[in-house]
Amino acid sequence: MRTSDVKVISEIKEWGDGDRKTFYHNLEMENGDKINIGKKKPLQVGDNINYEIIGDEGQHEYTKAKSVNPQFEANKGANVKGIEVGHAVNNAVNMICAGIELDLSQEPRNTEHKIYMYAEKVLAISDELKSRR
Repeated sequence: MRTSDVKVISEIKEWGDGDRKTFYHNLEMENGDKINIGKKKPLQVGDNINYEIIGDEGQHEYTKAKSVNPQFEANKGANVKGIEVGHAVNNAVNMICAGIELDLSQEPRNTEHKIYMYAEKVLAISDELKSRR
């Protein structure tokens, strides 16, 4: 990811209608990059943007780039982990309802604790399988 301020706006072209409207900018950045990037709102000189180069640099005057939202990227990992935990809990409940007994390190105190312990086992198995890839 690169971060820089807009130094020069060479061109802005609108494309699409309504919510789908995108403004494609040819920009010269303070860091020396010359990029073509689409944004939902027109940019102004001095705006700071986060972007990633996705085109071949040097092939065109303005290299194709895409916006990057660091907060979204950070949250994406947390969302994936949340999905994995949700699947583990669901699988634990299904195993308990099906009468499947797992070898546990201790006796569960109650049903909620048993679900927790089964889900931990499911996550451990998942992590082990991922590490083998």
